[in-house]
Amino acid sequence: MNEHIGQIYHPLDGWKDADAPTTWTREIIAARIIEACKVIATDASAYPRVGNGWPEIVREWSDYIGRGSEQRSDVWDRWARTRPAWDSATLSRAEEAAHWPIRYLRGQEGASRVLMAWATSTAFGRKFAPVMRRKKWAETTVRRKRTFALQTICDGLRRDRVAIREAEHAER
Repeated sequence: MNEHIGQIYHPLDGWKDADAPTTWTREIIAARIIEACKVIATDASAYPRVGNGWPEIVREWSDYIGRGSEQRSDVWDRWARTRPAWDSATLSRAEEAAHWPIRYLRGQEGASRVLMAWATSTAFGRKFAPVMRRKKWAETTVRRKRTFALQTICDGLRRDRVAIREAEHAER
């Protein structure tokens, strides 16, 4: 019996009450672009491998005795450096959404820049106001360009009849 009727599962947010969307909206597009920023930023293939050829030091049991909190700190540090492993559906959605600004905002570089700067800040939980101040962007202009960019992408996806692929929970 499915206990999650009327809900959708998203790997970044978990179970959410929602009906399956039938038409593209600016909100869906914004969420997908933010998801793409998170996934692409943490994708291991985006980072060149840096390191050396030496194996990790082999330690004896006696090396761990008496290290308590220091050992826990080492483990937490190692876990903090690991990147999430995304499933193929999430990677595919991220790749699809990452191409939307390139495809649908051709000739609208300002709107594309604003949208991607906003999405990147939002994806990592950072405030967007410092970015606007640093780039000397007016808040009203940012709002207008972001809305224009999202609506232009929305119109393009509807025109091209692109199917909405939202995150789904894989039953195991």
